[in-house]
Amino acid sequence: ASIKREKGLQQQLAWEKFEEDCEDETRWMKDQIARIQNIDSDSDNMNTTNYLIKKHDQFMNELPVHREKVQEIGNEANKLKSQ
Repeated sequence: ASIKREKGLQQQLAWEKFEEDCEDETRWMKDQIARIQNIDSDSDNMNTTNYLIKKHDQFMNELPVHREKVQEIGNEANKLKSQ
């Protein structure tokens, strides 16, 4: 009985971590979308251009990490689904 209870608790923890990971990545994606939507495309001064280049570079540096996290979340979802 205690082994079954322990397994149930481990599954619950796994689900909670899965949900937390999903929320973290969803929040990051929403932040990126908001950043893109707030760009003033009418501004053509050099400071704005440099700022946008910097933000783009930052995004491109972060993207592989988040892509990997999303793949890990997908793998975890498959694992949880099969339990």
